[in-house]
Amino acid sequence: MDVVFTGLPIRSHLFPLLFPVAAAARQAGHRVRVATSAALSGLVEEWGLTPIPLSTVVSLDELRNDPELAERYRLPQELTHPDRHTTAAAVETAIVRAFAGPLAGVFADDLISSIGKERPDLIVRESAELGGYLAAESLGLPHAQLDTAPMSALTAHLALPALNEQRVRLGLPPVTDPAHPSRGLLAGFVPESWYPAELRLATAKYYRPPNAESVPLALDPTDRPTVYAGLGTLAPTLPGFERLITTIIAALGTLPVNATVALGADRLLADPVPDNVRLVTSLPQREFLRTCDLFISHAGFGAVQDSIATGVPMVALPLFSDQPANAARMAELGLAITLDPDRVTANSLADACTLLLADPQYGRRARSLTHASSELPGVDTLLADLETLARRAGVVSV
Repeated sequence: MDVVFTGLPIRSHLFPLLFPVAAAARQAGHRVRVATSAALSGLVEEWGLTPIPLSTVVSLDELRNDPELAERYRLPQELTHPDRHTTAAAVETAIVRAFAGPLAGVFADDLISSIGKERPDLIVRESAELGGYLAAESLGLPHAQLDTAPMSALTAHLALPALNEQRVRLGLPPVTDPAHPSRGLLAGFVPESWYPAELRLATAKYYRPPNAESVPLALDPTDRPTVYAGLGTLAPTLPGFERLITTIIAALGTLPVNATVALGADRLLADPVPDNVRLVTSLPQREFLRTCDLFISHAGFGAVQDSIATGVPMVALPLFSDQPANAARMAELGLAITLDPDRVTANSLADACTLLLADPQYGRRARSLTHASSELPGVDTLLADLETLARRAGVVSV
């Protein structure tokens, strides 16, 4: 089988699922290519994968920092120059429509041109990347989605006008179903029970996520609870990050715990760090969580997966995009306590951590979902299902 995987040039959209699944497909003997920004070709090659370098695809940071680029790609002002009157809902709508509109169209055009005569049997994309979907529809190829952001389906209707604009531009008829991009195969990587009922599609199947590589960690033995705090790779670029990370450190410093805080980037903090808190730039998150009792997180879907995979409940501080919906679902299932990152204080965060650590039900519920996840079929089954999808379309070359 010849497969092209597509992903936005954002590390958190590539590492948790797309790269590991693509690597598993290559190891299984399939021809695999990964299409993303040309700037990330080296990263693709580090995984032993073949890049399709898309020279016109740029990162959101580049678009935000280059007015000429933003204008060329019609990035809305809510993203490039938000002000105090810009609501979170306006930013969310702008993000959804930008990714479904010109950004997806540019990705699709570049991908179609780069593929040329080497048409794959199948295109597999991560949830936020819609250019692969448009390219597959235009080329008459089957397509599948690695569900890296399940809650983004809640705002898919906002994307439909922009997506249809690109479909019409490519000579495709408009669609009325917001879930149309997921109509081939939607590959979920948490148990179906985690999904709200309205997001459980007939095209969905569920799998164990690829295992993270085991990395030895130096840990100090202790009888005290171990807490890990990490807010992802995009949070350090957001305004207010330093205030939030300082609040987290201050809260942990008041608790009888051993704490590790991942800053996500090299930086110096103005305030002194308590003796029971260790700062790191990054670490292998899932492996480290296996040693922890509590996870303070932004509730990105990668963090949700890691919480479920390790059975560690979280205190959620959702920042943007699908994170508030992820956090709300975790709280609804009794796996997390959610706090507003704009209003959280060291005292309120310390209280939430104390409550969660004192109540064993949070851990029991998290471990129950871990067990359910471990019972799901593995990536080998996903690859077989992808091959079946391609065979039904009559395009499999191998």
